[in-house]
Order: sequence, then structure tokens, then C-alpha cells
Amino acid sequence: MAATMRDLSRYTNLSVGVISKYFNGKPIRESNKKLIEEAIEALDYKLNSTARSLKTKRTYSVGIIIPRLQNAFNTSIVEKLESYLQQIGYSIILVSSGGDVGRQQQCIQFLLDKRVDAVIMIPTGDSEDCVELLKKENIPLLIMDQKIESTYCDSVLLNNTKAGYIATKCLIEKGHKKIAVVTGHDNYYTARERVSGCRQAFSEANLDFDESLVIKTDNTSLESCRMFGEMLDQNKGITAVLSTNYETTLGAVMALNEHNKKIPKDISVVGFDSMELSKIVVPHLSIVEQPIEKISEAAFKLLLARINDFSLPTQNIIIDAEYLEGESVEDIR
Repeated sequence: MAATMRDLSRYTNLSVGVISKYFNGKPIRESNKKLIEEAIEALDYKLNSTARSLKTKRTYSVGIIIPRLQNAFNTSIVEKLESYLQQIGYSIILVSSGGDVGRQQQCIQFLLDKRVDAVIMIPTGDSEDCVELLKKENIPLLIMDQKIESTYCDSVLLNNTKAGYIATKCLIEKGHKKIAVVTGHDNYYTARERVSGCRQAFSEANLDFDESLVIKTDNTSLESCRMFGEMLDQNKGITAVLSTNYETTLGAVMALNEHNKKIPKDISVVGFDSMELSKIVVPHLSIVEQPIEKISEAAFKLLLARINDFSLPTQNIIIDAEYLEGESVEDIR
């Protein structure tokens, strides 16, 4: 016979109410949480999600919308979020907008039809209509990565300006003044803010920032490779390249390889979101890393609080990036 919640109660000497709080994602003592998890494993307890949904009027599912499934940052975030949500009995429904605003709106409607309890979104472009759709149905919305000007949704964002600033500052301190920046178009909030940080570092060092060295791409590795390659062909005398996300980092390294440029002897490189790539490339890349664990944990806690109490004031959490020094920056002072 399958174990029940009362069996968990007898095993742990905790009330059914406390165990119910655990499964509903409400705060309980850490010691009680460990006892319950031990009992779940020992008794091979399987939660009856259908019965729970009928009782609580929840589906215990969260919709996650990302722009592209092949983007390493997006999938890393999804993997961590799914792990956290599974711990409290939630499943995810993952959909991709393909970087298209119209398709993103279709994704919202699809998730509403699935009666998800909340939505996590890495938005594309103008997402005001999407916010309104969720607001109309009182569905909690958490925004990640890209900023949305709305008082309805919570958000967890990187301090993008600071991320661009610290990467550029490290290059300037090694004597680099002709720095190419491979980034996304201005409609990407992260691209705008990270390039703004680059400008800030130049201004602080009393140096002129050469806007002609900013390469605005569609945030894919292929276009980043092509456009940076074209700049290398123009022989503008650049001594370093800074890329502002994983795809542009990949594209920049591809272009350097195609042009037989040695890192860092010919051109220094600072990448972004590229822990695996930084270890594969020889020499190891210096990178700006988004702390995926911190970002995901903050998002999970914020969303859970919102699901359990919709009346809470909205929160916007900003998390700093980390600069990890490798061997890809030459000191040319």
C-alpha cells in the first residue's frame, strides 16, 4: 500500500499540518524539513498531485519562457529553477519565444490555458501586452535577465552596468585602449547596460571610448564571428576584445581562430558567461560570470513568496557579476 501523509506524520512525529506546509512550499524549520525529506525517501512517498490540485485549486506548475533553447545562460537558469521547484512538488512547462514578441504572447496564452500557478520569463522586446495578459488573470510574473518597466512583476537582474565596467577596467589597467566590444543590438537591455559600463570605465580613466569599435550583433555566435572577423580584416589596431554574453564570446573566439590570431599575444580576450569555454580555450579565458546559483535561488525564493502571498509588494533584486581572471589578457603597459 502506498504511503500517505499520515504515514509521514507518524514517521517524523510532526503534525499533518506541518507536512502539508512543506508540500505547499511554505516556510518550516530546517530540522523539520530534513525529517520530512528523510521520511519521503524511507517510505517511498509519492505525492498525489491530482488530489492536491483539487484541494488547493493549484496546478503546481510554473511556466518558464526563454528566448532561445540553445542559449547556455537560459538553459542553465532553467535547470537550476527546475531543481528548486521539484523540491516542493512543482513541475515546469518550458516554452521558447524564439526571440519574437508575437510568439512570446502566444507562449503566455498557452501557459494560461495550462492554468500554471506562475510564470518566469526572460523577455524579448516590448513585453507590455504579455504583462497585461498575466495581470488580468492575477498570475504571478517573475522577470529575469531583461528589464521590464512594470510595477506588476518581480525581477531578478544582474548589475549589468557594473559587469561591463569591471571587465573594461581590467583591460584598461593592463594598458589596453583600443578595445572592440562584441555585443547585442540596443533593443537588448543587457547589451545597452553592459556597453554603458564600458563607457563608464573609459570615462573614469580619462580615455575616449571609440564607438566605432562597438559591434552590435543579433546575439548569435555566427553573426558575432562574421562581424568581428570583418573588423579584424579592417586592421583597426585593436589590442583587446570584450564580448558581453556567451554567444558573442563564442563568436569572437571563432573569428580569432579563423584569422590565426593568438590569444593573448595578438589580441587579449575577456569573455562573458563562458565557464566551460574558458576552460576549453587555451590559454584559459578571463571572463565575467553571472552567478547562476545565486540568481536562480533568489528567483525561486521570490516566486515562492509571491505564489504564497500575492499581496506582497513587488521586489527587484540586483545581483553582481564576478570577474574570473584567466590567462587571456596581455599586459601591454
